[in-house]
Amino acid sequence: MCAKHGLSVLQYYTVLSNIFALITSSLYVAFYLKTKNNIPLALSFLRYASTVCLTLTFAVVLFFFVPLAGFNVMVEGVQIFHHLLCPVLSFISFVFFEKRNPLSKKHIFLSLLPTFTYAAVIIVLNILKVVEGPYPFLMVYQQSVILSVLYFIIISGMALFAATLLRI
Repeated sequence: MCAKHGLSVLQYYTVLSNIFALITSSLYVAFYLKTKNNIPLALSFLRYASTVCLTLTFAVVLFFFVPLAGFNVMVEGVQIFHHLLCPVLSFISFVFFEKRNPLSKKHIFLSLLPTFTYAAVIIVLNILKVVEGPYPFLMVYQQSVILSVLYFIIISGMALFAATLLRI
């Protein structure tokens, strides 16, 4: 759905988290069909981590973008998939339908690595003025350092909450 925009879409956490979920969901289905419920721990973890990423995507859209720009940012065009349907379906599938291995508390923190990796890379690229944004809370030159740190803390907290909730 984003192919017409080329590789530039890879600067968006939303797109990356949806690609991550596509890959892990496809692997899950393949293993499930082949082994009938014998899902490796590594794959259970990857499905968990991708669901954490999509849950964070949904939460950021719901709590940051909808108040700023209206509900259309969640349902207009391809955003209905990226911001609403894929995150909700991934959450429902992971919580209610997927057979998975028990995950330890360390998996909570490991599941945050994709988010923190994205944040580190995109913030450095913003500081170096290679990219601008792509989200308002990443535009380091349009806000104070304190606000940037506050956004980081809030979004990290949301990710930690999602990871903790999904591990239960």
